[in-house]
Amino acid sequence: MEVLITDVTRMQKGYICVAGIDVQTGQRIRPVLAEEQIPLDWTPAHGGIVDYRRIIDIGPGRFIGRTPEIEDVLVTRGDLALRRTMQPHEFLETLQGVSKLNARLSFGPTLRRHENGHDYVTPQGMGLRSLAIQGIDAGRVRLSIAGRSVRAAWPDGMRLPVTDLRLFEKDGATVRTRRVGQLNQLLQRESGFVAIGLTRPWGRPESPDPAEYHWLQGNAIHVPGSLDWAL
Repeated sequence: MEVLITDVTRMQKGYICVAGIDVQTGQRIRPVLAEEQIPLDWTPAHGGIVDYRRIIDIGPGRFIGRTPEIEDVLVTRGDLALRRTMQPHEFLETLQGVSKLNARLSFGPTLRRHENGHDYVTPQGMGLRSLAIQGIDAGRVRLSIAGRSVRAAWPDGMRLPVTDLRLFEKDGATVRTRRVGQLNQLLQRESGFVAIGLTRPWGRPESPDPAEYHWLQGNAIHVPGSLDWAL
């Protein structure tokens, strides 16, 4: 199964999440390992082969997804092989082919705005899917930094965490302040795409609503001026 890499997101220190598009079917795919999370050393900066715009053969794979993570495919690291790197214009055309005008609708009617007013969540084990790609017009999204995290704000008040690994240093944790500023400038003058996804379920015990939810986040942001940024 050959997968075009569209999402490479930071997780807890030392680990990442990877997702992409099956180049044959257009289906969204999230490679997962049997007994561990995907380590940071899958990326080129740490000796690996996984990067944006690359087509990776993930081997036969086996779908093991459960709602809403229907995209999960069990892989073995030894099966991975780099096939080629897609050209920027071809990559953008591919994203256009699978993108939605309002990707939030793709997750189903259980997705709702959280009590905090800016996050979106769906109850644990609910939702139609966990990955989608949305087109964004120039000037519609603005980035900000809050401590060790990055947020993207939309005019309707939605403000999602952005976990795109290109916005963080090689340790996968430290925000690259200058890079965030560069991407913010590009977003004001270039249209592009944001890959959004639901997290694994977790809760905030200190919150008035401590239930576990799948939280919506920005997995990756792609605009023409950022496509050559490598991991």
